[in-house]
Order: sequence, then structure tokens, then C-alpha cells
Amino acid sequence: MLNSYEAVYDHGTILWIDPPPPLEKARVIVTVLPAANEVPQPLASRRPSPKLRGTRLLVDPAELLKPIVPESDWDTLR
Repeated sequence: MLNSYEAVYDHGTILWIDPPPPLEKARVIVTVLPAANEVPQPLASRRPSPKLRGTRLLVDPAELLKPIVPESDWDTLR
């Protein structure tokens, strides 16, 4: 099971905020978060892909249920 401990990295030194783990040697995973006084930068807005140009949105969901051929042609195979 993984345990998390909060610490601050300051010029090559780890300063523990929580009590340090009771270990002498262990593998660690380090996740770097922005400092508390830093405001995260917003992600740049993405432009729509040119591949989507000409895409038509359905106005009426019932349009999906409309038959491709007119109903008068349905009996032609009988």
C-alpha cells in the first residue's frame, strides 16, 4: 500500500511538513506541485481541428430515426 507524506523541496533539501516516514531506505514517487504562493497558469485554449470543418450538428434528435428511403418504397420488395 502506498503512503503519502507532505514535504517541501527547498534548494535540494526536503523539509517535512508531516512527520517523516519511519523508514531508512525506500523507493519513492515524487509529484511536484506548484508552490502555495504561485498561481497556476491556465491552459491555452485549443482551436477546433480543421478536420471538423463542415460538421453539422443535429437540431432534432428525431432526425436520427428518419428512414433513408421514403415509406412508399418499402413495399417494392413484396
